[in-house]
Amino acid sequence: MDEVTQEDAVDAANEAVDAMTASDDVSTETYTEIGGSDIEELRQFVDGSVNTIYLMGTSFIFGVLFTVFVLLVLDFIRRNAEDGDK
Repeated sequence: MDEVTQEDAVDAANEAVDAMTASDDVSTETYTEIGGSDIEELRQFVDGSVNTIYLMGTSFIFGVLFTVFVLLVLDFIRRNAEDGDK
């Protein structure tokens, strides 16, 4: 089997792009519009998604810490109540 090198893959991709831009059906303006506004909207969406994931992770950690704190406090209250009964 022939191995495809990275250079061969890049050359094939460049040839495909050249063939697409050479056709009369596709204009260069379409690529500019797609590359300009849609990519910026996608970047903003991804940034918002990343921030949401960080927020969910932080909330989970704080929730776990709060739960452990409450359980420790309740355990100390129970121990103190048992010590007072003896």
